Amino acid sequence: MAAAALLLLGLSACSSLTDAILFGEPRIYGDDATGYGPIFEEEPVDVVYTEDSPDGRISMNCRARANPPASYRWRRGNWEIKLMEQPDEHYSLVGGNLVINNPKKKHAGVYICVARNTYGTVISKEAQLKFGYLEEFPSGGKRPGACQRGTGRGPAVCSS
Repeated sequence: MAAAALLLLGLSACSSLTDAILFGEPRIYGDDATGYGPIFEEEPVDVVYTEDSPDGRISMNCRARANPPASYRWRRGNWEIKLMEQPDEHYSLVGGNLVINNPKKKHAGVYICVARNTYGTVISKEAQLKFGYLEEFPSGGKRPGACQRGTGRGPAVCSS
């Protein structure tokens, strides 16, 4: 009789695990007994990159707290970035962060991070990547011109 009770107890434990696997019941990750959707802890911010930058790469950060842990995807404009699917691509994913190696002007645009798990999906605010250009001032630069004080009814008039 005791053996039968022990067998039933073992089967019920296996049954609940089987139900969780088959029917998608939440699993427990870490110390937290309940699952929840992603919540952003860090979202991408606007970046101005100069081609003379010593780093040679850009990192756009994205981190979300979630249980189970979130998976990350990135979009540029309305297109999902195919991360490292082609050997000549510049993009890679480190944690949730998007890294652009050897960035080019073609990488400029609006980026969005998407964090997802079984409980939900969150979309970050937009972050703009722009390229800045540093050039030297010409050596024979213009001298400041003279300006006449305006009458208050129109613009000041300046000449060089």
